[in-house]
This record gives sequence, structure tokens and C-alpha cells, in this order.
Amino acid sequence: DLPAHELFLGSFRCTNQQKREILGLLKKRSSLSRYQKLGLAEKKRLLRDASVSSLLYFWSRFTDDRETCEAISRDMESFESSLHPVLPITGHDLLRAGVKGGGPLGDMLEALETLALEGEALDAPQALERLRQRPEFSQYFAN
Repeated sequence: DLPAHELFLGSFRCTNQQKREILGLLKKRSSLSRYQKLGLAEKKRLLRDASVSSLLYFWSRFTDDRETCEAISRDMESFESSLHPVLPITGHDLLRAGVKGGGPLGDMLEALETLALEGEALDAPQALERLRQRPEFSQYFAN
């Protein structure tokens, strides 16, 4: 059985790509309704998506949850300059630092991005050390 929203979308004449985009918006909408329970990094990842402002516009007209709508609007303004942090290292830096090829480079960079989104300012040596200290990543560094 397909979820109701997928059955509903099936009645429209649109491309599969358009259907995927609409389903993506619906998933983001569920994130909006639980916005106040998200962590800081999760909030910033959600808010940097360009479609969220349009989605918020429509959602705010159909919800009674004014408090969440106002919190999202405030955060969109106050977080604007910190939604896309520049990381102190790249995947190439990790390889040069001895991370074994095939390791979870993307997961390591995402962990650094989470720290940056949460407001931690790290330079390259500090970033590498933080990754080495994490149990899930330490095994990928050459000793």
C-alpha cells in the first residue's frame, strides 16, 4: 500500500522528478512541525534549503502553531550568515593527514560541519585532532 500522499500525487499529471520534489517538500514540512525539537546543526541544515522559505510561507497560513512559525522566521534571519560554514579542512587534507583511502571521508567532513554549524571555530590542526579523538573515525587514521 502506498502512503496517502503518494496516491494523491499519482492523480496529478506531472513528471516523476516533480513528484520527487513535492515528496521532498512534504518531508521538509514534517521537519518544520518538529522544528523546535531539532538540534542547532539540524535547524541550520534545514534552513539553508531555499525551498524552506516558500514552504514556511504556505505552512504558516494553514497551521495554528504560530510559535514555531515565528521561531523559524527569527532563525532564518539570525542564522543567515552561518548556514554555509567554510570547513578548515577538505577531503584532500584528510588523505594527506594519513586517513586511509576508502575511509568515511564524507562522514568526517559532515561531523566537522556539524561542529561548525553549532558554532565551534576550529583551525585545521584542531579539526584533525577532533576527528582522531572520535571512536568512529580513529581507526581510519594511519598511526
